[in-house]
Amino acid sequence: MSKLMPTAIKNEVLAALADAARGQAAAPFLTAYELLDLLPVARRDQLIAERGMPGEGSGSTVGAARIVATAGAMLVRGGAANIDFRPAGLPYTVAGQTVHASGKHAAFQYAHGGAQS
Repeated sequence: MSKLMPTAIKNEVLAALADAARGQAAAPFLTAYELLDLLPVARRDQLIAERGMPGEGSGSTVGAARIVATAGAMLVRGGAANIDFRPAGLPYTVAGQTVHASGKHAAFQYAHGGAQS
């Protein structure tokens, strides 16, 4: 069986961004680490099983968070999300474990009224 690709999770990433924005005056920016943790548990666990736990020292160059970030970038190109960047080393909780970002990384924001690409 082939591994999950960004196109397979793009709509789930968009749904997580939209859920986070609901009721907010300004939609929050969420990193791929945060979005990974907000995906449906079965999908999150599948990505981690296939790609490995993300973060510094994971030894994976195409980890689970990278797949989520690529899906987020697809949403940005389609006008459904905005992008910003965060510095390396920030801690995040993924599947109950604390991980640290291994480098500068993207954060995505739901673009209210943006295209649903």
